[in-house]
Amino acid sequence: LLDPDAPKIRPPLDNSWALKNGDSVGRNDLLSLDQDNDGYTTLEEFNGGKTDLSDPESHPAYATKLTLSEIKEDTYALIFRTGDNPDGEFGVREEATRYEADPPRVPPRRKSHFLKMNTDFGTHPGHEDRYKITAFEKRTQPGGAGGIPVPAHLLTIADKTSGKEFKLEYKKSKLETIYYAVIDFQLPGSEAKLGPFKVGESFELSAEPGVKYEIIELDGTLEKGVKLRKTGPSGASPQDITISAGEKNA
Repeated sequence: LLDPDAPKIRPPLDNSWALKNGDSVGRNDLLSLDQDNDGYTTLEEFNGGKTDLSDPESHPAYATKLTLSEIKEDTYALIFRTGDNPDGEFGVREEATRYEADPPRVPPRRKSHFLKMNTDFGTHPGHEDRYKITAFEKRTQPGGAGGIPVPAHLLTIADKTSGKEFKLEYKKSKLETIYYAVIDFQLPGSEAKLGPFKVGESFELSAEPGVKYEIIELDGTLEKGVKLRKTGPSGASPQDITISAGEKNA
């Protein structure tokens, strides 16, 4: 049985590792057993680093018990609606929707502003006084009835948060979507639903105090999952972990 070319008794376990289980190696349910009651099955301990099946302190990383269960999203849009005179006012509308939460959060809101150049604006959470119109370009483009040109003006908007500027085209929304990850911790006895968390936010596990998991990438699809950065006690090297829906991760 210890010959590396011998058939495996309980695939995918290596025979030499499986034989450490003594009498249990003959059980048909070996792969699903949790002999040391640490919350990890034989198969999970094998796949998670061939940890000691008889020692509850020896087990795979807690991150292998994390799964991505849901992605929520908030949307925020700016729309340039009126105005073609740089000495006058420009009508800019904010529109925001927020995912349903319990307890309820700030409901969907719309707010129209009539703004002169270099006036701060923004009223939604995270966008308060964040923007400023810094330039206007009067433009037209074909497309009206009978070939009459239609407005295609551009506003240049400064964003204090990013320190950059962007163009806002007449009656074309600039949409921003913020994604939130809902993560399940599936360790028996410590099960928890965590989140929602957006990029930059972090959480800890009750079973692993002092270790932080920060959301560093989330593109809004369950298939691509969420990337976490695990940081431990001082001096420990950060570790990046990708979690997908319905999978246990290492």
